[in-house]
Order: sequence, then structure tokens, then C-alpha cells
Amino acid sequence: MTLGTDKPVENQYMMALALASRRGRVTMSFPSFDVIQNRSVFPSNILLQSYRLLQKDTSLDYTDLINSLGKTAGYCPHEGMPALDETEWWAARALTGPGMINGDAAVRDCCQGIALGRRALEARQSPGPTEYDGMITGDSQFDPRQNTDLVMSCSRIEDLAGCPFAYFLKYILRVLPPDEVSYDPNCWQYSIKRGVSPKTAGCQGMMP
Repeated sequence: MTLGTDKPVENQYMMALALASRRGRVTMSFPSFDVIQNRSVFPSNILLQSYRLLQKDTSLDYTDLINSLGKTAGYCPHEGMPALDETEWWAARALTGPGMINGDAAVRDCCQGIALGRRALEARQSPGPTEYDGMITGDSQFDPRQNTDLVMSCSRIEDLAGCPFAYFLKYILRVLPPDEVSYDPNCWQYSIKRGVSPKTAGCQGMMP
């Protein structure tokens, strides 16, 4: 039975076997930058071994390999060329389209959720209070002095005195926390959340 720890070695062997069976030129590439984690990425060991074989020098290391590659490059489909995914489509629009586009405006036009989030962020960063800080225009239905049908219980008054912003979320916006939070110890974080501390992830998960 093959163990999980043996899988990387098996994958390298199968890749070496596939490369050895090829005839003619073989082009190898690797992603040099992780845009999600905002850091450089190094090639796999199979590329280093291939470089050593080409140079006939087993003492070469990753520094020698990186220095031999020269300037990094990426693929961007030109006008009329098909894009492999959404990322390439956006890159083509921004870099090879009819003039440079306003990327921020284009994303806002296409993604309503991002547009609303950007508007909220700009409002929160403004010097004056806005509705995104909890300041709303006068509405008699939320004012117990004008709305005689509004019941102000003891717990509701305590919430208002304890934290006005929490009162605003709970009673005005009616944003409630989840009733039950379940944790799956066998569930791994997906790549976009990799590197986030458990404390930060927990805070983000509990935020309304």
C-alpha cells in the first residue's frame, strides 16, 4: 500500500519518466509570484534537477537556477485571443485593450458587492460620521419618544446604554450573530485564507 508521505517522491518519479520519454524540445515554466499571499514562489525540485542535467553540474542550487532565468515574464492574451480564465480576461482588458482602463471603476461596474463595500470603506474613512458609522437620518419609527408602539424593554435599554453601535446593529439593522457555530477539525483552509492566524480567522467568522 502506498503511503501519503511517499506521494511527492512518486510524483517526481512520474514527471521524470514523462520528461525522459519526450523527443525534441521541452519547455518548462513555473509561477514565480503568488498574488494571493503576495510573495515570491520558487520552482519545484524537478526544475532544479533538469537545470543541473543541462549544465552537467550537480552542485548548482536554486540561486544559480533563478539567476539563469533572467527577467520574469507572464502571459497576457492580446485583443481577440481567448483567455483561459477570468484573471487573464481582466489582465487583457487592463493591459492590451483599447487604451488603459480604469480598473477600479471597471470592477465596481461589474461587481455590485465590491462597489458597495468600497463605498462603505470610503465613508468609514471620511472625517465626518455617516450611516456606515451608525449615524442615520431621523426616523420616527425608531424613536421611542415619537413611536408609542415601540416597546423599550429593560434588556433593550441595557443594550443601548452598554454599546450604542451594537444596539444599532441588533435593533435597527436587525443583524444577528449565528445561533450556533460549528467547527470541523478535519476541514482545511482554502488557499486564499492560508497564513491567516486562527485568532484573526475566528474574529472574521464571528463578525456580523
